[in-house]
Amino acid sequence: MAYDQRIEKLASEKYMHTKLLRQVTGVGPVTALAYVLTVETPLRFKRSRDVGPYLGLVSQQEDSGDSQSQLGISKAGDRMLRNCWSGARTPSSARSGRTQTYDDSE
Repeated sequence: MAYDQRIEKLASEKYMHTKLLRQVTGVGPVTALAYVLTVETPLRFKRSRDVGPYLGLVSQQEDSGDSQSQLGISKAGDRMLRNCWSGARTPSSARSGRTQTYDDSE
């Protein structure tokens, strides 16, 4: 059995939460499984917006006098999951011609 098929089977049989995540365009079994396994128990987060900082998906800011400039993401969380999410968001960006398409749901 190929790795893709094994991951698909694992995601659909043992980690059923991945089915909900895979409804999002560009999110396939690898991204959904990485998210579920990284977050583990969602109840440990008070609010859903607390998950982003845990994963390192928050913008850094630089305060300089009167201005605040937005920088890139902090990259403090799980590198593999961050790469999966970056790839999953690319299909919508590809329609605007900004980046290449990556979709692990195919």
